[in-house]
Formats: sequence, C-alpha cells, structure tokens
Amino acid sequence: MARQEHDYYPTPLDCALAITKRVAEVIPPKRFVYEPSAGLMAPFVKSSRLYFPTAIITAIDTQAAAKQPCLQAGAHGFFHEDYFHYLQVEGGFMDQSLIIGNPPFSLAKEFILSTLDVLPVGSHLAFLLNIRILAGLERAKRLWSRRNLLAWFPLAQRPPFIKNSNDNSDYGVFIWEGGYQGNGPTLAPLIWKPEKLRQPKKNTQKKSKKPTP
Repeated sequence: MARQEHDYYPTPLDCALAITKRVAEVIPPKRFVYEPSAGLMAPFVKSSRLYFPTAIITAIDTQAAAKQPCLQAGAHGFFHEDYFHYLQVEGGFMDQSLIIGNPPFSLAKEFILSTLDVLPVGSHLAFLLNIRILAGLERAKRLWSRRNLLAWFPLAQRPPFIKNSNDNSDYGVFIWEGGYQGNGPTLAPLIWKPEKLRQPKKNTQKKSKKPTP
C-alpha cells in the first residue's frame, strides 16, 4: 500500500471518541490539551472538546489547510508548523496538560521522546500507535528504558485509516505521565466499534414434497 502524502492517516472519529473517553477515565481532568498532528479531519480535537470540555485546546499541523477544520472542531488556537519546531519555539507545555493524537508512524519514536523531554510532572501524553512500537533494540534502549509509561491498552478492532482498507496491523494507546516511575499495567482492550448482530441464516433448503397416496 502506497504511503499517504504527509504520512497522513486520519483516525476514524468514532475510534478517536472511544480512545479519548478511555483516556479521560484513566487520567485527571486537564486545563490544556495539545494535538501535535491534528490533520484535516481533526478527530482528536473533536473528541477532546467533548471529554475535556473546559480545556484550552491547541492544534498543530504542517498542513495550512488544517487550520479551519481544527478551529471548527473546537481548537482555541492553531499552529501551522512542524511539531519539533513548535517545541523548540514554545519550549514545552503548560502544567496539567494532555498531549493526545495519532503521530506519523515514521516519526512516532521522535514524537514520543521529544514530548517526554519537556512533559511537566503530572501532565500526560497519550498516543495511538502501531504496537510494533513495542519491539526493537533501539526503542528498548531509548524509549522503554525511561519507565514512565502509566498504562496502555490495545484496540480490539483494527482502525481503517484509509476508507475500505487497513494495513493488517494491530494498534494500542500508550499513556505516559510526567514524573511517573514504573511500568504501568495493560488495561482491557478497547472495543471502539459496536459489533454487528449476526442475522440467523435462512433455511434455503427446499421442503420435500410428501408422496401422494
């Protein structure tokens, strides 16, 4: 499957809503929410406006066209720039912050590490990630050795990031906490899409005719 421009694979809105609801059940209320790769659909801006209703939401994206959708979705501000440049300019985040989203997989490790470097104590980072992020020697040394993962949970169903298609990969949501020390638990899988009820199969066999006397 060819890669999307800007490595852009928007999370289905119903999936983002279910993820944000679960995250809001795990962490305390937040004063500030940041979406570092908001995109044209802004699903995590919409879900954050619902489940963190009093928070000031900031959306960040490299696509200028994402500004209006993000503001319409409930963001208070929009930054048209690279996330890493944003961190250099702003220097970090306010206390009681949540950084939430679905970063480009090709830059996922860099997004996580750059965020954790400036994450205030008691603030949280929650990213939807391909669970392949768990494997690899370099990730083990640079990422998982930090031991500040608060919790994570797998998605019970694979999200279709492209309509009528999926990459046959499994995904999970990983939640880090600034200042936390330890390896958090694996929570119950998130069933984000209601299962369709199976209709009983109709009996298509023809009834045999009774023999005439």
